[in-house]
Amino acid sequence: MPDFGSILDALNNPSQRHAAMVHWPIVLAMLMIPLTFVAAILPTNKSIRTIAITAAGVLTLSGLFAMYSGEDAEEAIPAILTPDVYDEINVHEEMAERVWQFGAGLVLLLAIGALKSPAMRYGGGWLAVIVSLACAGWTAQTAHHGGTLVYAYGVGTPNPAACYELPGERSDGRDHAAEHAASASGQAAASSDPEAAFFAEHVLPILTQNCISCHNPAKIARSGQLDQTTLDGLLKGGWSGPAIVPGKPEESLLIKRVRGDDPAEDTMPPPPNPKLNEEQIKALEQWIRDGAVWDDGQE
Repeated sequence: MPDFGSILDALNNPSQRHAAMVHWPIVLAMLMIPLTFVAAILPTNKSIRTIAITAAGVLTLSGLFAMYSGEDAEEAIPAILTPDVYDEINVHEEMAERVWQFGAGLVLLLAIGALKSPAMRYGGGWLAVIVSLACAGWTAQTAHHGGTLVYAYGVGTPNPAACYELPGERSDGRDHAAEHAASASGQAAASSDPEAAFFAEHVLPILTQNCISCHNPAKIARSGQLDQTTLDGLLKGGWSGPAIVPGKPEESLLIKRVRGDDPAEDTMPPPPNPKLNEEQIKALEQWIRDGAVWDDGQE
């Protein structure tokens, strides 16, 4: 007897739900090759064409569901990963966004193949075969990148093998944000630069504990294109422009957002996360006013 409680628990887990969803477009993409081929050599067989169109429609929907479940799984990643993992996630995500489009294209081509014109019927049918081959190859490559994330790096598993080089919370229970900030503070304190020491002791912990978990390269597509893991990322900014203007905290969007100055914009960090207190905001303002020196103790 299947344990329905366990099944429901798995579906409520973003990573496990995505793992269940991704198999459907993989199987359907492979199935489309023989279906489109048979539909092409038997263009007048309405039953075959109907089956092929239905399968392509299901491929389109399953591709969409897999894409959206992948976004939920990405949001649930509790840590900031190494740059190579960021790159793998971004490639996998960008490729996954095209799978459902292949399915929609196959629906259209197979529908064209149902027209009375022999040229349209044969042209649409054989073009559907070519697209189905491309779709299968694309989907297989997308699955390969997803498999690399899971099996090589352990992303989405209880014990990830990836090395978390940037500040963040690791699955081993250690607070690496605090450890990194403490290490950076110690290194900066040993230097003769008081502004570097101030950044490491007062500013870096605020960013690592309140901002970087969302505003990092792996989640940049859904965080306003703002990367807060580097000074360059803050200076470049996102959709709304530069996050900070060195020397001018009153003109810096980062300060405006954490203070909630604009009622049309959400205050950061967003609920249910606690808002920054006045001491934290003043530390950010002082850091920007003094030139936004960034020294996290890393080479």
